[in-house]
Amino acid sequence: MLNELEALAQKIGRLIDLNGQYRQTQSDLTQQLRQMRARCDDIQNALEQARHECAALRTERDALAVTIDEASAHLHTLLERLPQSSIPVETPARAEDHTYGEHA
Repeated sequence: MLNELEALAQKIGRLIDLNGQYRQTQSDLTQQLRQMRARCDDIQNALEQARHECAALRTERDALAVTIDEASAHLHTLLERLPQSSIPVETPARAEDHTYGEHA
């Protein structure tokens, strides 16, 4: 009977040790989980900020595109109002001639 009690006491001692190890492991994992959740929150906040910045840049890009389109239309209107010239446009071969009126 004494041997059985000693064996039981050893088993109880091992269970207590295992329970302590499991509690420590649980505590460590809980801490890691808190850290990961905090990191996840930080990443989500950064992502949300990046989305807002991206939306602002898209809005700015669209506004600039409208401004460019308006300026292009205005320039096209101005070019259409210019009188047509009867002077021929220089051909590329003549444009490369850099003598500027000097004859050889």
